[in-house]
Amino acid sequence: EDTIVVHQLVLTVKCTVQVKLELGHRAQLRKKPTTEGFTHDWMVFVRGPEQFEIQHFVERKHPVFSLRC
Repeated sequence: EDTIVVHQLVLTVKCTVQVKLELGHRAQLRKKPTTEGFTHDWMVFVRGPEQFEIQHFVERKHPVFSLRC
């Protein structure tokens, strides 16, 4: 009778990452309203505080944020 001994090592790694982001918006009054009645140009932004690079954490933006009115 042969005996096979199998050793199994299970490692569980828990890692928590906290990333600080700045979310904001800017609005600028248009010289005249658009045909749709928009009176302001809006910009929404997500950035890292103090020019911290966030491209490792933010892969892409939703296509709706590429709209220009």
